[in-house]
Amino acid sequence: AGGVGADRSVVEVLKVGTDHYPTEQVAEFASDRHGPVELAEIAAAIGRMYSGYEDEALAIVELNSAGGGANCQSDMRFKWGYNNLYLPKTETAIDVRYAHRFGWMSSPGKRRNLVYRGTQAFNAGDLLVNSPHLIEEMRDFRPELFEAKAAAASGKHDDRVMALFMAYLAAHEDRSEEHTSELQSH
Repeated sequence: AGGVGADRSVVEVLKVGTDHYPTEQVAEFASDRHGPVELAEIAAAIGRMYSGYEDEALAIVELNSAGGGANCQSDMRFKWGYNNLYLPKTETAIDVRYAHRFGWMSSPGKRRNLVYRGTQAFNAGDLLVNSPHLIEEMRDFRPELFEAKAAAASGKHDDRVMALFMAYLAAHEDRSEEHTSELQSH
């Protein structure tokens, strides 16, 4: 998001789960005082701090016209030298193709799918949340509003929730929908 005023700049960090352990939120940064340019340095530092065995954790940046995500992502790459950025893929019956641009381009349809998938993972117990601020935001989150227009409940924020769901998407894009169903039945 723009990070100043009504929307917050948010970084959610997930420890990716396995077939036996759910994915877990392990860190969060949220600010209504840091815009996309300032967030680039913060996100790059966090991604390196929580990289595990790699040099950099996978980062997914929302790209939209109003939020400044393109500026954030560009600064992460070229100013801060961060290279492990989400590359969308499209799977067909024949092959897998990757997009030519890094980042997640939001649209109403993609946001509905993101909310559906994230909500499903949370309800199935495949996504654990530890931040009390995110839990509070989730209490005010209204997934049904995404049918018409992406929005939080009146006067509330959804930035943490959407960042969480985007991180989950990037971390689990290669995992099948059946995995979530398996965890639910255990």
